[in-house]
Amino acid sequence: MRPRRAGKWSTSFGGFVSGFTIARLAEEVGVTKGAVYHWVEGRFAPRDSAAQAIVRASAGALTLEDVYRHRHEVGRDGAGDGAGPGKR
Repeated sequence: MRPRRAGKWSTSFGGFVSGFTIARLAEEVGVTKGAVYHWVEGRFAPRDSAAQAIVRASAGALTLEDVYRHRHEVGRDGAGDGAGPGKR
């Protein structure tokens, strides 16, 4: 049995994005809302420059470790979400 994964909004990063909003973070970081949503879902981690911009936008609420740990904590590997090859 696989260990239970954290919910996307229950991590430090997810909680920050929830309050800050996806749209506002996308604007602050200079990426699309879709990119932020993929980060929140744990599908991708932000590039270094975006991760650093996220930490700056958080005004000390997040560290780089918080940003990168999120993907590991939510563990989006496609298992159990109905996603498979070619499905989004």
